[in-house]
Amino acid sequence: MLSPKFSIAAILTSLLPVLSFGQEAVRWRYSYEQARREAKQMNRPLLIDFGTKNCFWCDKLDQTTFRDPQIVQLLNAHFVPLKVKASQYPKLVQALAIEVFPTLVLADANGRILGKQAGYIDAPVLQKHLQGTLAKLRSDDRQESPIRQASLERAAPPSASDQRTLARRKRAQELFDQAQADFERRDYPCCLVRCQTLLAYYADMPQAGSAKLLSERIKNDPRLVNHITERMLDCLGELYLQAAEDSLKKSDRRRAVMYLERVVQTCPGTRHEISAKNRLVEIRAATEGRNNPLKSRSQSH
Repeated sequence: MLSPKFSIAAILTSLLPVLSFGQEAVRWRYSYEQARREAKQMNRPLLIDFGTKNCFWCDKLDQTTFRDPQIVQLLNAHFVPLKVKASQYPKLVQALAIEVFPTLVLADANGRILGKQAGYIDAPVLQKHLQGTLAKLRSDDRQESPIRQASLERAAPPSASDQRTLARRKRAQELFDQAQADFERRDYPCCLVRCQTLLAYYADMPQAGSAKLLSERIKNDPRLVNHITERMLDCLGELYLQAAEDSLKKSDRRRAVMYLERVVQTCPGTRHEISAKNRLVEIRAATEGRNNPLKSRSQSH
């Protein structure tokens, strides 16, 4: 049996370079300084792909969009494609206000920023962006633009709207990172809660797609579903028992009995059911003693 660390998807991903042998690939540059010099010498725009390690959508971008023949031809013939690891260029990442990965940045040969795309993008949409960039550059060559735009040397600070969007993207990434961590330590209930939060409140973010895949992976595995059910029942039993004790401290025996009876109903055959039944016997014995003081006194003698 395969180790949990090795999924079918991971195996297929590792085989893709072999299966695609012979196909033309994007000729990536990996040195920022060298790519800038090359862009200037060749008078070509840059496409910069900012990514991080263990990034699901970065890997998907590489395995799908950047394998599209039309994208490969456009990038190799008209652009200087550059891959940047965010950890190696933190100041550049900060200057460009990049907080979601992957993020694609388009810049002209002089470093003037022409566009930015945060998150995963499929091939047809990227193709439009690339063709639009080339058309804009041809237009700019004919007519000098009086508007000073942001550049790689001086990135424009994000607007208030951009800051709110970046904050949401950052929160979405944090939630997904936490969901992945929950999955790795087998805390599947918490993982599902975070995935559902992403789907409900961050559906427009790329992390929502990853959250959907992760939640489906859990829901489609009967073993994990059984584990979650048992875990949730255990938590529910503990909550009801605690609620019963809190009610007793407030002298609300009726509510305490209600909580204990719920434990018996929802957690049959568990340690919580035994605790609840024992507590019910104690409460009812104490109630009978108060209602019949003579009987209680005779039993004490």
